[in-house]
Amino acid sequence: MANQFEVIDADGHITETDVQLKKYMPEKYVKRVSTLTLGDSWDRSLSGKLGTRAGDAKSWLAAIDRGGVSTAVLYPTNGLSIGWIREPDVAVQYAQAWNNFCSEEFQKVSPRLKCVALVSFQDVPEAVKELRRAVQDLKLVGLMLPAVGLRMPLGHENYWPIYEEAEKLGCMVGVHATVRGPHYFAGDMFDQFIEVHTLSHSFAQMMHCTSMMFRGVFDRFPKLRVAFMEAGCSLIPAVHPDLPNSQWILP
Repeated sequence: MANQFEVIDADGHITETDVQLKKYMPEKYVKRVSTLTLGDSWDRSLSGKLGTRAGDAKSWLAAIDRGGVSTAVLYPTNGLSIGWIREPDVAVQYAQAWNNFCSEEFQKVSPRLKCVALVSFQDVPEAVKELRRAVQDLKLVGLMLPAVGLRMPLGHENYWPIYEEAEKLGCMVGVHATVRGPHYFAGDMFDQFIEVHTLSHSFAQMMHCTSMMFRGVFDRFPKLRVAFMEAGCSLIPAVHPDLPNSQWILP
């Protein structure tokens, strides 16, 4: 039965490292002692019992072959925390490095591997330029919006130039959360990863879906395609009944 349908992984993750991304950064950033993204103490693998790491194209191609998947759309793992980077120039360089890394080491290896871009919401003019480069020159297939870490909600008018460019380019934008920063979603009272992980994705998506709706993003950019990733259906109560169904996706 499964062979009768094409299966596409719409939200795969590359387990990238600082070392991999620094290959694509100017020397000034390569020499940074601190890591580029914030870590935490959660053991996501449950002592090695859950999941596998897939930091290169070979690993990803093997995984989708095993699962009978035709194509994978790939997001970052550490890069989910790009919203937490406070230095705008570092965010700019991180986004450029991720986009180059994905283009060179995944998309150019196989047409079955597609990547979403990162941009610096901390520097919106640079974000607009980088989105254009990522889609037009590097052929990345979408843009990830960080659901945690930014100081303003994703519906804020400061970010509208990014959405305007995405609409012009015809690329989707995918809102994606991370467990880092549990105080954002009232998760810092819990001491188990599964509790924090469950709340982080659904609550963060509710927050930003609400923000984008009531600040008018969907009205201002009616052709913008938005996906709210890894949140299940728990955010549906936050969705206005008049929001055009063709404009948003709830995986």
